[in-house]
Amino acid sequence: MKRTVLSVAVGLAMLASLPFASVARGAAAPLPLAVETGERTVGGVREKIDPNLRGKTGIVQVIVELSDAPTVQVRADGASRGLGSTALAAAQTRQLNMIEGKQQTLARSLSGLQASEIFRVQRVLNGVAVSVDAKNLAAIAQLPGVKAVHPLATYQRDNASSVPLIGAPQVWGGIGGGATGTGLKIGIIDSGIDYTHVGFNGTGNYAAAAADTTVIEPGTLTGSVIGGTDLVGDAYNASGKGAQLIPRPDPDPLDCDTSGTSGHGTHVAGTAAGVGVKANGTAYTGPYNNSIDFSTFKIGPGVAPQASLVAIRVFGCAGSTNVVVEALDYAVDPNGDGNTTDHLDV
Repeated sequence: MKRTVLSVAVGLAMLASLPFASVARGAAAPLPLAVETGERTVGGVREKIDPNLRGKTGIVQVIVELSDAPTVQVRADGASRGLGSTALAAAQTRQLNMIEGKQQTLARSLSGLQASEIFRVQRVLNGVAVSVDAKNLAAIAQLPGVKAVHPLATYQRDNASSVPLIGAPQVWGGIGGGATGTGLKIGIIDSGIDYTHVGFNGTGNYAAAAADTTVIEPGTLTGSVIGGTDLVGDAYNASGKGAQLIPRPDPDPLDCDTSGTSGHGTHVAGTAAGVGVKANGTAYTGPYNNSIDFSTFKIGPGVAPQASLVAIRVFGCAGSTNVVVEALDYAVDPNGDGNTTDHLDV
């Protein structure tokens, strides 16, 4: 019950748009996962290409979906047949290995069609994202194993409303002691997180963490942000040109600039699970209940202030993104071993 209520509360915080934050909203096509294309006629190359891509010219960014089921579907199918946890994990690993082999073969063919690879995913969707001239889409659709070609959705940062607005404090003081996020892992798919921020029980030393934004400096990741990844790098911009279009991943999900608009991920993380910052600038340590006076805080607590945060950075220092599908893939299997039992909770 606690987990269900909390998940709903966090979901509302992300989707209802709050003053400390909200999720990034799509500015173009819908998520590829929600697009139903595929082969609707036998041998129909046209039917494999999403209608939003037809008539396009010049360079486009697409995700090429393969026919084999992604690993989460294999796990779900196995669970419906009553397989045990060991058998489910083994089935996922076999599927992952098979998908990776076929994607590698496809990648060689895509390279031959002058397609520049952006990323590959295997868990939530079996696909390879590329930047390619639209004139080559028909040839891509005819490659062996290709199920469909979707446009990559592009997202912009967005901001809005507040934790008390959705009634989170009432949930904290609810049935059985309430739900504050203890034991839950929340993934923030955004511009990264300033994990040194006092609002996450961090060290407060952003400069130390930013000394090299491609690695996590020892001793800088200490608070409620327990890890994450940067899928794109500082220079990435899905709406940019040339080298900006190609992600350059690294292990450090530090938010690029917490003093400006590119600190959006830090704001979102604060809305989701910030511990709260008191008027004197120190971290709030509780209690979390419906008696809290938010007007006394410099920064109020988030919806789930005792949850752990995982930063999944999909924005560079400026611009938009189209690697959200890759972020979802990471969220369901953070350690990349093919077994999704370590998935994030929200």
